[in-house]
This record gives sequence, C-alpha cells and structure tokens, in this order.
Amino acid sequence: PLTLRVYPGKNCHGSLYMDDGKTFAYTRGDFLRVEYSCDSAPDLLTLHLGPHQGTYHPWWNKIHLEIYGWDSPKGTARVNGNVNPAAASDTAKHMLSLDIDDQAQGSVLEIRSSN
Repeated sequence: PLTLRVYPGKNCHGSLYMDDGKTFAYTRGDFLRVEYSCDSAPDLLTLHLGPHQGTYHPWWNKIHLEIYGWDSPKGTARVNGNVNPAAASDTAKHMLSLDIDDQAQGSVLEIRSSN
C-alpha cells in the first residue's frame, strides 16, 4: 500500500503527483495527481482524499494511513459513510493507523475518538 502520513492541524493539506518519469506522456494527461486535506475538531478528524486526476494508474490499490497527534486509545473510522473496523491506536506514538481501499473517485474518511 501507499503510506500517507497525516499531521492534523492548521493548513492540513498536500498532494501527490507521479508519472512514468521517463517520457513526455504527462503532457497528454498520462499522470496522476491526488489532493489531500483534513479538518479536525476535538473528537473528530475528517480526511478528504481527492479524486485521481489524469490517466496514469498508481502501483497501489490500498492506502496505509498514519495519523499523528492521536491521543485517544480508540477510534471509530468511516470511509464514505461505511464503518472501517481496522483502525489501530498506538498511544505511545500518539498515532492511529488504518488501511483503506484507494478509490479513484476519492474518499472521505471520518475518525471519531472514543475514550
């Protein structure tokens, strides 16, 4: 999977870009760009994974998320409204990790802390 490290807070956003690195095919749209952003509240983190732009196909089909600054021993995750039970919290590292399917149309991940 692709590992995406998230550090929630002000200006939480980023992007990923890739192409074949060898040709000028990117000028014809053969590239991949994905925009990411997050919003955080005291008990809720919302991560927006934008749609794939371009026609280049990624080498991954899953995304491993590592969300830092997570202090709750548990979290409930929903991807596009569906429960994702695989979230694991590491309170020593202040991190929550989980794997989700990469969806070309984009995703919204909501994680609610539960103490």
